[in-house]
Amino acid sequence: MFTIGLTGQTGAGKSTFAIYLKKYGFVHIDTDAISREVTDEQLPKLVGRFGNGILTENGTLNRKVLAKKAFSSEENTRALNSIMHPAIMKKVAERIKKAEEDGAVGAVVDGAALIESGTIGTFDTSVCVCASEATRKDRIIKRDNLSDEDAAIRIKGQKNEEFYISNTEHAIRNDAVGDLERQADELMKKYKFYPIRKEE
Repeated sequence: MFTIGLTGQTGAGKSTFAIYLKKYGFVHIDTDAISREVTDEQLPKLVGRFGNGILTENGTLNRKVLAKKAFSSEENTRALNSIMHPAIMKKVAERIKKAEEDGAVGAVVDGAALIESGTIGTFDTSVCVCASEATRKDRIIKRDNLSDEDAAIRIKGQKNEEFYISNTEHAIRNDAVGDLERQADELMKKYKFYPIRKEE
């Protein structure tokens, strides 16, 4: 099974790229979704590092508060990744195995911290999706219902675009309509993958 490690800054269009590759027979493995699944088992470690302020009144995780704290500095972002990433990658391995058993052509593992965690090199190839800061900020404000200030904090907590480009094999620009799809098709052609079904 061919695996693609997909990374990039928040709001660049990683999920859009991964979902687009479904027409080539790839499954999308979203590490953000997996992180929500494993949060409960990691909650004591998260509270130990970021404090009780990340909890709601009923003791569950307040994701917005955690995100604000975790993305307020590179040190905090690294701390979050060191807690969550091992549990996430265990689930990723399980999902890749299941996708292969189910006959998928490949898997796109979508995660913002694949480079920082040291796992980007474990995939057959690696891709980053890039977009301008203004475009990304607008997208995450709409997608995550964030304030302008919270969006800026989240963006500031990540590495710059050059970091992602220099640590992956392929860079996909996603600023204009149609750019991502055209470049995704070119990439698939390079690796000799062809659409297996019509787009829905």
